[in-house]
Amino acid sequence: MKRLIIVRHAKSSWNYPDLKDFYRPLNDRGFQDAVNMADYINNKGMDIGLFISSPAVRALTTANLFAKTMRYPIDKIEQEPSFYEFFDDGDIMLSKVRTLDNRLSAVAIFGHNDTLLNLVENLSHGQITKFPTCAAACVVFPINSWSEIKTKNGQVEFFMTPKSL
Repeated sequence: MKRLIIVRHAKSSWNYPDLKDFYRPLNDRGFQDAVNMADYINNKGMDIGLFISSPAVRALTTANLFAKTMRYPIDKIEQEPSFYEFFDDGDIMLSKVRTLDNRLSAVAIFGHNDTLLNLVENLSHGQITKFPTCAAACVVFPINSWSEIKTKNGQVEFFMTPKSL
């Protein structure tokens, strides 16, 4: 059994109109939502063995807040440039996930919409139709190797949004 925890970056700030998209920081609500969502996932008791994040400031900050809350070493967060993608069908992320170490039973990835929504829809029979900021989905796969992940062979174990906490 493998678990993929898919997290959209928390709410970002638009207070800096001259800042390039890549460098947009989180706003105050984003910081609080990330900590609250990390607490929620941490209370599930999963052994998340790896965090992989888009290197964009808002996604990486979200991953850092999750890591701090969940006592995961911040310096072990992998930054994946290809995760800074917005309109992919999820294949870019999926190709990375399929190469993960099989000793890992659960992995968290942090990125952007619409790619995350497309990824979850493709993996789980379209069970989720909207992916708000700092939402988290856990998709479970009845497999032994990450390379066995295929379209539609996952099941959403939980989907949570900050407003639902």
